[in-house]
Amino acid sequence: PAEKDPEKQKQIRIVGIDYLKKAVAIDSDFGNAQSDLGNAYFCLLQYDSAEAHEARALKINPANNVAANNLAGVYYFTKKYRQSIDLSKRAIEAKPEYVNSYGNLGRCYLAVGRVDSAIFYLYKGINVDPNYSFSYEILAYCYKAIGNADSVRKYVAITQKVKPGFNL
Repeated sequence: PAEKDPEKQKQIRIVGIDYLKKAVAIDSDFGNAQSDLGNAYFCLLQYDSAEAHEARALKINPANNVAANNLAGVYYFTKKYRQSIDLSKRAIEAKPEYVNSYGNLGRCYLAVGRVDSAIFYLYKGINVDPNYSFSYEILAYCYKAIGNADSVRKYVAITQKVKPGFNL
């Protein structure tokens, strides 16, 4: 299955990009297609193209929390942390129940050394969805950053239930 084969995943995304380009060619104001196209480029690590399409999706619909969250991810991976923090907050305001945005915000705050803020938003995300393992994973990194070994062990163990082999 493709879930376990990175090369198949890449091939599927490339095919998806071709179809999404056709959809966008029919209607460039189809915001969800713009965002889906941006996400496909993101998965292929093509951040410039991902940024362009996610930004276009947000221009079409400024309340598109998925596009805001996806663009925040692009900004995180391109080390534009301030923009990523702002967009993650915007995504949370647009749809507070969308847990991915809390994870993005937490890891951005960790990247800029604001560990207390990271922990705060990660716990808010856990309150929204206690099964979202990414929050626990980033919490492990947060507690490592502040030297809290007991909490590191706790959150590594929780993460390992979903991601066997995970370690810091």
